[in-house]
Amino acid sequence: MRTPVTVKIKFKSATVDQFIERYSVDVSKGGIFVRTPKPLSVGTSLKFEFQLQDGSPLLEGLGTVVWVRESDPGKPSVSPGMGVRFDELPDASKKVLSRVLEQKEQAEEFSDQPTRVNFEQAQRQEEARKQAEVAAEAEIAARKTGEVEAEEELAKAEAEAEARAQAEAEAKAEAELAQAKADAEAKAKAEAEAREAKAKAEAERLAAEERARRDAEAKSAEDSREENLERILFADKSVSEPAGAKPLTRHSEPDLAAEPPPPAESKSSAAVWIVILLMLAGGGFVYWKFFMNKAGKGTQGGGALIPDTGAAQIKPDTAPPPKPKVAMKVESTPEGAKILVDGKDSGKKTPAVITGLDPERSVEIAFDLPGKKLVKIITKPKKEPLTTTLDAEAKRTVRVSSVPEGATAYLNGKKLGNTPVDLKKPLNPKRTYKVKFQLDGYNKAETKVKGSELTWQRDGIDEVAVISATLEKKGEKVDNKAAPKPRRRRRPRKPKAKSSDDKDDDPPPTKKATPPAKKAAPKAATKKPGGVKKPSWAN
Repeated sequence: MRTPVTVKIKFKSATVDQFIERYSVDVSKGGIFVRTPKPLSVGTSLKFEFQLQDGSPLLEGLGTVVWVRESDPGKPSVSPGMGVRFDELPDASKKVLSRVLEQKEQAEEFSDQPTRVNFEQAQRQEEARKQAEVAAEAEIAARKTGEVEAEEELAKAEAEAEARAQAEAEAKAEAELAQAKADAEAKAKAEAEAREAKAKAEAERLAAEERARRDAEAKSAEDSREENLERILFADKSVSEPAGAKPLTRHSEPDLAAEPPPPAESKSSAAVWIVILLMLAGGGFVYWKFFMNKAGKGTQGGGALIPDTGAAQIKPDTAPPPKPKVAMKVESTPEGAKILVDGKDSGKKTPAVITGLDPERSVEIAFDLPGKKLVKIITKPKKEPLTTTLDAEAKRTVRVSSVPEGATAYLNGKKLGNTPVDLKKPLNPKRTYKVKFQLDGYNKAETKVKGSELTWQRDGIDEVAVISATLEKKGEKVDNKAAPKPRRRRRPRKPKAKSSDDKDDDPPPTKKATPPAKKAAPKAATKKPGGVKKPSWAN
């Protein structure tokens, strides 16, 4: 009995309906036409397994090659292949075949195209099968260990098609990825420009507010100076001063300044005297001289202040006002870094706006983000945001210390050295460690720490976690020479039998000294029936 050749063919159809649409013209009730550039010889027995694109079964069973169509270069539109007769089909394949034939008949009702598979030709070639039986058996023997070449060719063609489809899909995915990347870059650029514009507007607003405040302060100072100048220029000028007189100043003694100036009254009457003196041409000089002498004495005694009416004595403040402060936006990637300005914590985290900066002075901005190295930038305030990337990981060190220093430290029984000492390896976050401290003259100390509960703090540009302990001094030692040694108690021995002569030589037994009995307090005199006892002093 001939061994059938196993043929597995995977059609490029995802569903049965797609198979019917593409290949129903090649299917009939008795067999199927398999397109292949290398068909098997007539009479070859087959064990065929037809599958869909995903590998699910379509048709399977036993068949025989009953006719072939060789490749004809003159007819490129005619596909080569072989006609396979269905010899045996399982029930599942019969149902699929019935479904294919039903839909094929429905399609043929609306089409004049003849069926491509002609099994009448197959019947005519049945006799030729017997003649080619010997050649078929040789062909079967050559192919019984593997798949037929038809399957290989189909698989190769399908692999090439899948490769092309995959290449097209990859090209499409790359194009979509490039477009998405371009869109993301455009969006990021737009957001950055929006942030920059917002920061610029905020800085301009703050600068405008600062300029307005400075202008208001300058105007207030100018108004105050003008008011003071008017007060001095338009003060009481009824008292004239001689040529060459200098402005008087108030004495700094608090007692004298507190007294009311006595010449103040003479000021009010000075105007009257001056008018009278001006009217009296002859005696004006004498009265004027008398008034000046009186005013001089009053000034020395009471510290009166005669204002200097010379306008040249007052000089307005011509110093230029200070330049207004500016603001600068500070950003970092990633965000959330603590901002330090000239080494001081600003209380803000990125992104933030730093105000009150001198536009002419360089400032040091430091970015402190846990787990990252500290980054410092020295620059003058700018209109555009100050941006940096915090990508360098901080070197984290575990340090063991004690108070006082110099104690010997042990980690889980392993000696580390004298404190302070840095661990060479990081601690496992999942473990709990026991740290002991020993120092002469101090009590031992011990602490436990979990690797996941370490507290990291800034150490230069890197970070450090400190495991520390405070040692207590031991108590003072007792001076053995000054303190008496306690007497050692001895166990009593059994007395030996002694003669009458030896009894007198034994020392008498010692008794414990008992404290003297306290004297009873004198009883108070009690009242007896029949009278009262007289005291001794009454006799």
